[in-house]
Amino acid sequence: MDKLGPSIRTGNIGNWAQAGGDQVLLSIQVHPDVTILEAEALVARLGGTLVDSVPTVPSVTAVFHPDRALAIAQENAVQYVEVVDLPLEPQKEGSGGSAGAVVPSAAEPPAQPTESAAPATTEPSSATSECDLP
Repeated sequence: MDKLGPSIRTGNIGNWAQAGGDQVLLSIQVHPDVTILEAEALVARLGGTLVDSVPTVPSVTAVFHPDRALAIAQENAVQYVEVVDLPLEPQKEGSGGSAGAVVPSAAEPPAQPTESAAPATTEPSSATSECDLP
């Protein structure tokens, strides 16, 4: 089912997403026309424990058994279900990186981009836009 993220589909769930026992933290994104109250009610109806809500996305984070992910994804209101993202933590001073940098906290390397980005240019653009003044 295309509403399930790869970690849920493969059962490869990192320790950062473990919620104790056989429970995991799921991020459940709902369709834009679904209110956050409806998303929270869906969690309760399906037997999960609400952890957090993000009305602007809209999504909820909830604790469920991973086997419940398919039932969650089959709900019409749901757009996508995946385990929570790897948390970010400030990098410790003297660890070789930029001071105050935020890095993944697990011992896994960050995902590498698949395509190289276009190089940034420092020259001013000669193109005009509707915002330019005469």
